[in-house]
Amino acid sequence: MESIPLNSEEQKKIENNNKINNNEKDNEISTDSKKEENSEKKYENIIKKVYPNFTYLGKMEKEKMIGVSVTYLNNGEKYIGERKNNKKEGKGIYYLKGGHIYKGEFKLNKRNGFGILNFKSGIKYIGEFNNGITEGIGIIIYKNGTWYEGEFKNNLRNGIGVYYMKDGIKYEGEFKDDNMDGYGIMTFNNVLSKYEGEFYKNKMNGYGIFYPDIKNESKMQKGLWKNGELIEEKK
Repeated sequence: MESIPLNSEEQKKIENNNKINNNEKDNEISTDSKKEENSEKKYENIIKKVYPNFTYLGKMEKEKMIGVSVTYLNNGEKYIGERKNNKKEGKGIYYLKGGHIYKGEFKLNKRNGFGILNFKSGIKYIGEFNNGITEGIGIIIYKNGTWYEGEFKNNLRNGIGVYYMKDGIKYEGEFKDDNMDGYGIMTFNNVLSKYEGEFYKNKMNGYGIFYPDIKNESKMQKGLWKNGELIEEKK
């Protein structure tokens, strides 16, 4: 089949189109090469460094660990997260050798700020940390389904809080060294009956009032209590 002859204007259009296509291909090649260069630059500062007690994989600046990294400790623990001047600083995940996992904020190598600590036993703590311990406001959920919400100090329930127990029992009041200690209100049977008064080591101790039926105050028992028993009734 014979080719159709083209006039000079049509020929110039085809030549110009060919030049444009060739330039686009050249640009694609140069763009791809830049992407490769950028990816190399992105990872060129990540190094693996072996220390006596751990192995570090991450960035180094002036011989100091910085940025997001992974640290494998010889005892089986692992840290994945941010570092600043060699220390754990910022957000990260710490896998402890006992099977516990902490996810949250770090400062100066310790748990500081908000975090979640999952214990291997099934207990979970959600809340504030200070210098590696639970301190501040938090929630602890126990394996049996009971849970506490309130203040913590020195890894223990200390201060004001609410403890939700089994069978609809709830305590709201003071805690000391993980015990119900001080003034509090305990409700039973989903608030059908309640006790208001003093507690010591998780039991009614001191002055208090017990309402067997909160709808009928005439049945209340008021007086001094010892280890959960009314020992001196007062009117």
